Amino acid sequence: MYLKLYAETPVRRTSQLLADGWFVFWTWLWVALALELYRLVSKLAVAGQKLEATGRTLNGDMTSAQDRVNGVPVIGHQVSAPFGKVGAAGRSLISIGMAQEHAVHDVAVFLAVCVAAIPIALLAMLWLPRRIRFVRRATVSRRLVASAGDLDLFALRALSTQPMHLLARVSADPADSWRRKDPAVIYALASLELADAGLRAPAPAAGPLGPGVETPPPM
Repeated sequence: MYLKLYAETPVRRTSQLLADGWFVFWTWLWVALALELYRLVSKLAVAGQKLEATGRTLNGDMTSAQDRVNGVPVIGHQVSAPFGKVGAAGRSLISIGMAQEHAVHDVAVFLAVCVAAIPIALLAMLWLPRRIRFVRRATVSRRLVASAGDLDLFALRALSTQPMHLLARVSADPADSWRRKDPAVIYALASLELADAGLRAPAPAAGPLGPGVETPPPM
């Protein structure tokens, strides 16, 4: 069973395409803004990167100096101790710089996700349920029409759901005409209900529908 994603009536199909296009554009817009925000916030990690680079340089220099001093006979080990302490300070700078980088990254990701997710979710809450309802209703309606080929069910539903002024356009007494199985009235009522679902009624099997019956124009 294929899904009926768009209406068969031109006006409603156009409105659906515009709504879907707007949602895609809205999503792209906020994702682009979120990525730009992430890029801007990530620049704050430069300070952490400099601390890390300074710590690595200091640690490397002091470790190298300590190794060279350790090679001095007798006093080498004692003289090299201060170099080891400075090297440890360099390693602390590396840890602090990396921690700052990670913190900035986490904040940037959090802000970007919030900036994108909140407006997209708000619009999706309005757009998605309507699209799902339409797809479900149109798909089931089209399957029923295709399998049964009988519009009586849709005519009966139209009597229950369609506005009175539209029913009056079909017949002076549409309920009585439906009970009498008037094919022209049944077709007109079913056309109303199917048009409300975004579908076109199948062409009648024989001849004109009959005098006094107005079928709804495509919407």
